[in-house]
Amino acid sequence: MRGHTPGGAYTEISSKSSAFFNQNPKLNKQKIAGIIMKTLNYRIRLQKEEEAGYTVVVPALPGCVTFGETFEEAISMAKEAIECYIETLIDLGKDVPTDNDVIEYTVSIEAYA
Repeated sequence: MRGHTPGGAYTEISSKSSAFFNQNPKLNKQKIAGIIMKTLNYRIRLQKEEEAGYTVVVPALPGCVTFGETFEEAISMAKEAIECYIETLIDLGKDVPTDNDVIEYTVSIEAYA
């Protein structure tokens, strides 16, 4: 296995990389043997709910929505939902969308609200 550096650097995974698989038990060794892994970054949107908790939406992944009772749990659930979403796309042979070309901008308006 080659080293990993922050910021989206690539890591080559081989089927002999038992340490990697021990840290990531959900991953299927057969599917990722020899595939190059990289860090993907996604923006998430957390909406505080009136009663309790947070709903999380991942805009770059249509339909990827989850919930957490606390802020920390919502972040953790978002990571898991994104991983499952990407795994499903790969299983279906579809491209994995990224958030790389997204520009975020806040527009201010005056309104009677």
